[in-house]
This record gives sequence, structure tokens and C-alpha cells, in this order.
Amino acid sequence: MKIYNLTSFKSGKNVDSYAKNAIMVFGNKENVWNGKVQFRCSKYSDTVFIKLNPNEIIPRHKHSNSEEITFIFSGDGFFNYNNRRNKIKKGDLIFFEDNLPHDYIAGEKGLNILVFHSPPMKDRQLVK
Repeated sequence: MKIYNLTSFKSGKNVDSYAKNAIMVFGNKENVWNGKVQFRCSKYSDTVFIKLNPNEIIPRHKHSNSEEITFIFSGDGFFNYNNRRNKIKKGDLIFFEDNLPHDYIAGEKGLNILVFHSPPMKDRQLVK
């Protein structure tokens, strides 16, 4: 068992190529992740906490092997899916099937999201 308090997350220390302020909290040895992995303890999923600054964007991408579930921890913003812009806010839960292009755009107050991938994310492909 592992416990991680998300309020102890320090911005700017865990850099990933898709999000400046992000940490993979729970992962496995095969995860594709450029930033810090707090605990490599998971076999069947991974968990990423991302803090987006106001108007910051996670570019349009997809995961060929993983479904993604995103919980809006705080803030608000948008995600684009199927050429449609969707408003998101604190408390929302989003499900993306594998190979489904998506992105995130933080609102004026920023956006904090908790993202789960299952099986663990082994690739991220930018999509134009």
C-alpha cells in the first residue's frame, strides 16, 4: 500500500514533455513518462497529477494501449474531442477510450487534474 498527499505536490520540480507541472504518482516500470514517478508500484494502471497554469495547454494526443479517466480536481477549462470543445469544471469525470485524440486547455484560474490510465500508459502520440 502507498499513500500520497496531493497537497504536498510542488510545482515546477517534476517536468514532463506534455505538462510542465506534473508527477506520475503511481506507475509501473514500463510507463512512458519523462518526469518523476513517485512510486513504481502499479501493475494494471497509472495515476498522474497535473497542475496546469491559467490558459496552459496539454497538446492533442492519444494513447494506443490505454483508456484514460480524468477527474477535475480543481479549476476549470476545456477539452477537445471529436472536433468539439467541451467545458470542464471541478468535480467532472471524463472517460476516453484508447486511440481517442484529446487535449486539455486550462481556464483563467488554472486546472488541476488527476488522470488514470489502464493498462499503464506505454505511449503518447501527438495528433494534429
